[in-house]
Amino acid sequence: MLSSTSSISSVPGSLGRGCLLVQWRGPKIAQQKHLIRTWKVRVGDMVEIISGKDKGTQGEILQTDYRRNMVKVRGANLRRMKDKDGNDYQIEKKI
Repeated sequence: MLSSTSSISSVPGSLGRGCLLVQWRGPKIAQQKHLIRTWKVRVGDMVEIISGKDKGTQGEILQTDYRRNMVKVRGANLRRMKDKDGNDYQIEKKI
């Protein structure tokens, strides 16, 4: 058992001063040198995808992820999911 609060704050994942951002799943967090400093798009903007499997698709930006340099666009990068009843539906993933 940890006896002092200073040792608790240095444990990764704790909310203390020594808190580290731990990456477990999903896309990796962008390195400092690759971060986009000024974003020219906002949530609600209409964009067109210019490369990749969804090239030419137009859609609205639903979400931005500044730490991973990714956006979620309506109608692009669709993935098929199933609910508890076994019904299929599609959701957008970030690109």
